[in-house]
Amino acid sequence: MLFMVMPQGWIHQNMAAVTFTDQKWINALDYTNNVVHPRQIDSLFSELQSAFTHFSPYTFIAATSIPNFQKATQVLARNQSLADQALLACALERYHLANGHYPETLEALTPRFLEKLPHDIITGQPLRYRRTEGQFVLYSVGWNESDDGGKAGKTNEDGDWVWGGSGGR
Repeated sequence: MLFMVMPQGWIHQNMAAVTFTDQKWINALDYTNNVVHPRQIDSLFSELQSAFTHFSPYTFIAATSIPNFQKATQVLARNQSLADQALLACALERYHLANGHYPETLEALTPRFLEKLPHDIITGQPLRYRRTEGQFVLYSVGWNESDDGGKAGKTNEDGDWVWGGSGGR
């Protein structure tokens, strides 16, 4: 009923607000290099929260209809990172079975065990890897974009995204 009496300009302004927001989210994802930019996404989320806290006829529909892209993007990035780490962990185990030890670097996995190494979805750089005594640590820097030395955080926003929780076997 409200839409029937509401001025068309308000509806169009809300549609423009949604489109403008969607474009900003798209710009925070680098599809060419398969990289997510957490700072841009967090900044956009803060911007939206402050823009939509006050009622405006030009944004009130947009405020209720725009999904939480910040959380969705965090889940997407973490899940992609874990999938890439699983691929690497399988290749590392195959290397281990063939050689009796884990390689010094991930580059030793190509081309025999992997055609191409996946990269960290946050930095675009190689995933972090190091051998330990009979094991390995494999991780992404995570949403905070800070290398915490392979220490997992309590949330998706904190710490590194570590394969297997504590890393390795």
